[in-house]
Amino acid sequence: MIHSVLMFNNHGTPRLMKHYTALPLSEQKELYEQIYSRIKLGESQGQKTNFLTTSEAQGAYQIVYKKYSGLYFVLLVDPEESPLRMLDLIHSFVECLNLCYVDVTELDLVFGWQTLQSVLEEMIVGGIVVEIDRIEVVRNIDDLNGGHSTDRTIEDNVKRFGDTLFNFASGGFGAWSSSK
Repeated sequence: MIHSVLMFNNHGTPRLMKHYTALPLSEQKELYEQIYSRIKLGESQGQKTNFLTTSEAQGAYQIVYKKYSGLYFVLLVDPEESPLRMLDLIHSFVECLNLCYVDVTELDLVFGWQTLQSVLEEMIVGGIVVEIDRIEVVRNIDDLNGGHSTDRTIEDNVKRFGDTLFNFASGGFGAWSSSK
């Protein structure tokens, strides 16, 4: 079971804190600070791992994390969970965010937190993974947002975006505006 999903930047600013197990606010803050300091300490010591464990006093959890362009995506899971499966979940989560935002940035997540929450809720319900297929997750979110691309597949939208960028880069604004 997934107990918490955390996301923070290089400076330790939380961007997402979703807990599926009830924790008092003081314990949430303490747990967050310990996880952040352990990850940063490991990096400063040159450790190349994405897996940590908590002590028995805090409850036995596995900490599985991955860093993507300045953001840390962290899962607190039961020790019985497969850490590689959890890494795959983090990767799928980031891929879904990339499809929703087209090269997601930290600012996208700060100002578009509704989409961030929607992606998370499509993938994890009550601490249980329910969907990891990125196309299905994005399609469901698109349906929730009014079905803006019901006539085209997600792959078509990504290709159209790439074509638009190519037109803009090769011919400037005039070529880009005439291709619309």
